[in-house]
Amino acid sequence: MNDNTAIFLEKLANKLGTTTEYLWKILLKQAFNDAVISTIYLIVICVIFYIMYLKRSYLMDEDNIGVSTICVIAILFMLIFACFCFESAISGFFNPEYWALNEIINSIK
Repeated sequence: MNDNTAIFLEKLANKLGTTTEYLWKILLKQAFNDAVISTIYLIVICVIFYIMYLKRSYLMDEDNIGVSTICVIAILFMLIFACFCFESAISGFFNPEYWALNEIINSIK
């Protein structure tokens, strides 16, 4: 942790009427919570993607050009969103200190 981050964390803890150690523990717990939520998002995206894959013959029918275009756009947005969820889930589960530090640094900016 660099000096600016430590100072910010200490000021935030003082404003909240707690200690920096307690605030750091809360941030580490939140890293796990964020990772779980991101994993749930990933599972939902995978289930929707799988359902769309099973219905691909209907979606790719020539009579459903508009529907297939909307589905392709939806799939692209889901894949982009999944990339962001995946990074957050990995950080939260395997390196919660990095996640907490990243949150503090983003709050300073």
